[in-house]
Amino acid sequence: MTSVRLDRVDGAASVFVIGVELTNPNARDLDIQSLDANVAIEDESVATASLVSPVRLPANGTANAALEARAGMDALIRAAAAAMRRGGSGIARAPILRYSIDGNAVFNGGLRVPFRKTGELGGRSESARP
Repeated sequence: MTSVRLDRVDGAASVFVIGVELTNPNARDLDIQSLDANVAIEDESVATASLVSPVRLPANGTANAALEARAGMDALIRAAAAAMRRGGSGIARAPILRYSIDGNAVFNGGLRVPFRKTGELGGRSESARP
């Protein structure tokens, strides 16, 4: 995850735009037609996310993509409570929140590939495991 920003509030839901950097280790360009994911913070499912528009990944290269995520306030409150129970924050430092993004990407030709990304937000720089 490279960035997260609040896009708008729609009733009791918040809509975020999540920026991600995608990597293609293959010798051919890849077109990602869709990407759907579940976003969890502190193991609490907080949002569903979808690719804003198709992305072309160059051979042996990277590309940036935007996901739109819709989260209910109740889910965000549950995630904050889980972080406090875990001790993910302290008085002297910013809170650290663990996140995961699990989903499926659909490539040109209909190939569906599962993915998972985990890491931490806040407190210190992000650390992620592909």
